[in-house]
Amino acid sequence: MTLIEPLHGALQRCVDNADALIGLPDFPYATKDGRWQTVGASDAGFMPAHGSWTVGFAPGLLWLAYRITGDQRYVDAALERCARFTHRKGDGTTHDIGFVFTPSFIQGYRLTGEKWLREAALEAAITLAARYNREGKFLRAWGPLNSTERAGETTIDAMMNLELLYWAAEESSSRELATMATSHAETSARFLVRPDGSTFHAYAFDPMTGTPLRGFTHQGLSDDSVWSRGQAWAIYGFARAAQWTGSHDFTAVSGRCADLFLRRLAERPVPPWDFDSAAQDPLDSSAGAITAAGLLTLSSIHADRDAARHYQAAATDLLVGLTEHCSTALHEGHEGLLTSGTWHLAADFAVGEALIYGDYYYMEALQRLQELQESTYGAQP
Repeated sequence: MTLIEPLHGALQRCVDNADALIGLPDFPYATKDGRWQTVGASDAGFMPAHGSWTVGFAPGLLWLAYRITGDQRYVDAALERCARFTHRKGDGTTHDIGFVFTPSFIQGYRLTGEKWLREAALEAAITLAARYNREGKFLRAWGPLNSTERAGETTIDAMMNLELLYWAAEESSSRELATMATSHAETSARFLVRPDGSTFHAYAFDPMTGTPLRGFTHQGLSDDSVWSRGQAWAIYGFARAAQWTGSHDFTAVSGRCADLFLRRLAERPVPPWDFDSAAQDPLDSSAGAITAAGLLTLSSIHADRDAARHYQAAATDLLVGLTEHCSTALHEGHEGLLTSGTWHLAADFAVGEALIYGDYYYMEALQRLQELQESTYGAQP
């Protein structure tokens, strides 16, 4: 069964777009004037927004293209890309090592069985686990472990990096890695998710005692606003934690975050960069794409069939909105998939652009939606 009419052909366009990634010399992170800007595999200090956390998404898009087509070209290109940042398995400066290895190495290992992908991802998980603060039961977000600066800070984004720990726990039978991941998710649910289902971007704890101090933001409008991409990470991250653990509590947290997102979105086809920003402020298509993928995960695990249908319908609406309002199909020569992404507004960095992670989650969500429809109605020519 093909996707509904507004999305018809969208997946094929994603595949066609992946071809252009093969020829890029480095790793794309955001467009400028319709052309991908790139970062090297080792540029961990890239500023202003540390673009090296995105290097896993280009091979991730190639893996998605292979899943759809079965074309070996995408395998060869993705493996070549992964080989260029294998050394990042020992990058002890950031929690974002999960973003680096999950869409690339883990997805690639699942598709090909290549042992070196598995071994590198397992080592990356050990590197990530070293960031676990046992007193506060959270993953430290930023900075090398031998530095005390920002040692007590974590972020809602880190929910997406728990996948690396859960996967490694299953592969290596290490219960401790899974325990760390679940403890971090529980801490995040308690302190980063507000009573109304909105989220703080980041949270500070005393790194020595684990005492909670305050929630704040780096990229949102204000400490108490609803930064849409952070909300999206929460929806998806808690849904995946629920999928790994079977925890109904995590399903409920993901649902509360999703309900808040959808209430604030209302009739808008594309989310603003922050739900508390002015009406004329930029949109963030990447937040919409991440949320669509997260809602589809939530839909697939929800025990309430009506709720599951509601979240799948909401994801479909988001994908239609992104396709109709942000697709680069009408921008001849544009190298991305979605316009109107906002990476870091305060830094005036990649505003109104295609973002590699937005493109990745857009393609992932389209593919997942098609798979869900085929499982319900059966595949049709």
